[in-house]
Amino acid sequence: MEEDFVQKHKEYSLILDYPPFSTSLKKREEYQGDIRSEDARIISLIQNNDEKAYERMYSTLEAKWADDLEEARLYQKRYPKNPEEAQKVVLKMEGRENNTFADDNDLPMGLF
Repeated sequence: MEEDFVQKHKEYSLILDYPPFSTSLKKREEYQGDIRSEDARIISLIQNNDEKAYERMYSTLEAKWADDLEEARLYQKRYPKNPEEAQKVVLKMEGRENNTFADDNDLPMGLF
């Protein structure tokens, strides 16, 4: 069961390197915060020996971010182990290929 938690956490964390999370700082930070909140909730249940700790792990995160996660998984599948290329493609589609600034905060973007 604990291995399931570790695997899920890894899955949701690695997807951060793919669009739309790698092209929007605002979206990335909000998603990361939601991962941390869900991790804390699950860890608290585990520490309290709650039998339901492993049920529906990350279901709230999955529901809230369904569209973005689907998009990121598609990029991850198309560009396995090459999130930089996926990011370049999206920036080009958005007309931002000559700069790497986030559209929402005017901060430099790139893989973190």
